[in-house]
Amino acid sequence: MTSCGCKVNSCAVPNSKCCDANVASCCKTLGGILNNDQGYYQNVTTNKITNIPLVDLAFISNCDNGFDSDSIIGLNPIFLTWSDFSTLFFRGPSGSFYISPSNTTTPALALSSQTYESTQNKKIVYSLYDQLSKAWAKKHNKNVNAIPIPYKIQLERQSFLIKSLNDVTCYQLGLSLDEAISSLISTNQIAPASYDSCATVKFTINFRNYFCPLDIAVTTVFTYVTNIPCYENVVTSDCNYYSKDTNQVRKVFNCEDDNSFGHDDDSSSNSSGSSSSSGSGGQTIFEIDNATSCSPNMSSVMEELDSTVMSGWSSAYTSTQTGNN
Repeated sequence: MTSCGCKVNSCAVPNSKCCDANVASCCKTLGGILNNDQGYYQNVTTNKITNIPLVDLAFISNCDNGFDSDSIIGLNPIFLTWSDFSTLFFRGPSGSFYISPSNTTTPALALSSQTYESTQNKKIVYSLYDQLSKAWAKKHNKNVNAIPIPYKIQLERQSFLIKSLNDVTCYQLGLSLDEAISSLISTNQIAPASYDSCATVKFTINFRNYFCPLDIAVTTVFTYVTNIPCYENVVTSDCNYYSKDTNQVRKVFNCEDDNSFGHDDDSSSNSSGSSSSSGSGGQTIFEIDNATSCSPNMSSVMEELDSTVMSGWSSAYTSTQTGNN
């Protein structure tokens, strides 16, 4: 421990002082500059809503001095088969979390193979040195060239030694396979299914790198997208809120109707497209305008009423003309 309370251990840079005279606010931490210099490419957003669940699988760090970060950057997602994903991150029959030492150089783990998206480029090559130096410059409102030369050299050395997630061994906290799947099932995001089904899930690994001489920490978020076999994604229907309600008035909200609008079985069979009879109970079920609507096809009902009214007027007019003649 130093005079300002910062922790120095074997995981940090050797022979370095946490509270250097040239480093201001050594023990102060920021809440994190979320998505450092990131944004949607050309500021284009999307209207697509996804129901793919997200699981925070692990948190790893090169130093056990805390969890706060001065900058957080999210990498572009990595798509893996379930076999590859489980080989990389789950060990043996128990399925405990680990990072496979036999696959250190695979692109899914190598830092040099990662890219991220900014407002001017969809694929910027990730650099740990670059992220740490930019985070320091933003934290202290200085130019990156203001970093002392000895610190730059140590930063280059540390970035060189961390080539892969497998090189980060000081602190690792992760979910086992059973814990990860159990959390998804308990929150009703996936459910067991047939052998030919699969559930699409996103897993994230948060890698925090702390550089002691500059008292700067950057968290990099790795996102892995995979399909878990024998499970399926749970999709909540918009029409199940009153599924167990026997009230006839509320059945319209469940996309089914038992003659609530005054149509009996005979009239439903003679109507011109306003309703159709079900094959089992003879109940009248109104047509739905679209797949997401839970209201009956009122346009068809109005057309039927207009047709009935016009037919009545036509009959009355014919009877009047006959009487006059």
